[in-house]
Amino acid sequence: MFPALPLSITTFFILTTIAALIWYYKILASVSKTIAKNFAIISVIWLVFQMWLAINEVYLNGVNAMPPKIVLYGIIPAFIIIAIILILPSGRAFFSKVSAMKLIQFHIIRIPIELTLFWLYGHKFVPKIMTFSGLNFDIVAGIAALIIALYYIFIGRVKRWVLVVFNVVSLLLLINILTIAALSIQSPIQKFGITDPNIAVLGFPFCWLPVYLVPLVLISHIGSLWKLAQAPVNRPAKNQAE
Repeated sequence: MFPALPLSITTFFILTTIAALIWYYKILASVSKTIAKNFAIISVIWLVFQMWLAINEVYLNGVNAMPPKIVLYGIIPAFIIIAIILILPSGRAFFSKVSAMKLIQFHIIRIPIELTLFWLYGHKFVPKIMTFSGLNFDIVAGIAALIIALYYIFIGRVKRWVLVVFNVVSLLLLINILTIAALSIQSPIQKFGITDPNIAVLGFPFCWLPVYLVPLVLISHIGSLWKLAQAPVNRPAKNQAE
């Protein structure tokens, strides 16, 4: 943890991560409780491992390495897992059964994430460019997901092209902030935030953002687009997701 940060910010982000884990567990459990249980177990192990690395300052002390240690021990393994899931026919088949609407609703989690980044900027733990007052517009994706979710609940039908556009635009917003964040970390390739580098993600609990929350958001986009390519999105009877 960062002693200089108010405990409220740290607690808020920890609760956001826990909420994301539970939320995703429920999404997966709607298709397979076994897979959902395995996801939860692996998630807890992964989060604890990342916490251990951050608390022992492995990431803070590894910023001058190439690649930075958070990339080597956190981001690359997470993205390899995503690639394996999407490459395997069984992985693609599973996401064909997952509700596209539930995956889109998950992006609401981006709202508290972006609020956290804004608060971190106020304490000089991330540069302004990484917030919605800078060049990070990712909160728009979270708000759009909330609007789509409410429309779906009260109207019951969402046009496929709307969801495709949402996923494509939101994916571009995600790539934008990932690029900015990577180039804001105090490292040999740093381009942004020279006076206020992105040090938050190198410590606990904010290391969970690039190594856990971002991968969940990314695979939600890909899984949702894959699902949308299979069948239309209409709310069936009893308000159950497709």
